[in-house]
Amino acid sequence: MNLGEVLLQAAKATPDAAALLAPRPVTFGALATDSGRLAADLSSRISPGDRVVLLAGNEPAFVHVYLATLLAGGVVVPVNATSPSLELARELEVVAPALVVASPPFADLARRACSQCATDVPSMVYDADAPGELPADPLVPVARAADDLAVLLFTAGTAGAPKPAMLTHGSLLANLEQMQAHPGLRVGADVGDQR
Repeated sequence: MNLGEVLLQAAKATPDAAALLAPRPVTFGALATDSGRLAADLSSRISPGDRVVLLAGNEPAFVHVYLATLLAGGVVVPVNATSPSLELARELEVVAPALVVASPPFADLARRACSQCATDVPSMVYDADAPGELPADPLVPVARAADDLAVLLFTAGTAGAPKPAMLTHGSLLANLEQMQAHPGLRVGADVGDQR
């Protein structure tokens, strides 16, 4: 299984349905293709199980990188794009990523945070509207076990610095299945335009 593949199941059933609405509509088919092509690029930079820090706002690039990292077998580490560079550098030191991927508005912040780390942390910029040179063919999703790590999500307790919570492919899939089983929480391509 691969959680990224599960999240993109609607691309097979309803490729022309809207997956993202803002700032412009993106279909499930386009999202699957674009994320798969980015995953093919990431697979040349990371190995399965490597951590990829995601530095983006509420934008298509966030969704593309999130899905592409999962498809490539990586572990997504979304970080707060409003954090100061020193805090981001601390989080980079904690998770030891193989790569930091930033959307264009956060490229300078990513470079500053990476430069403040004790070890060399490579970074790249990904623009969903102008992705640059990507492989022509989407990556075949890397198989992952249910207990393989999928996401590290920084969360703060009542005291101390934020720590990464470990979420597996299986635990996130179970959460999705619970939501889909509840009529009031079910989401999918058939929910219509919510604008």
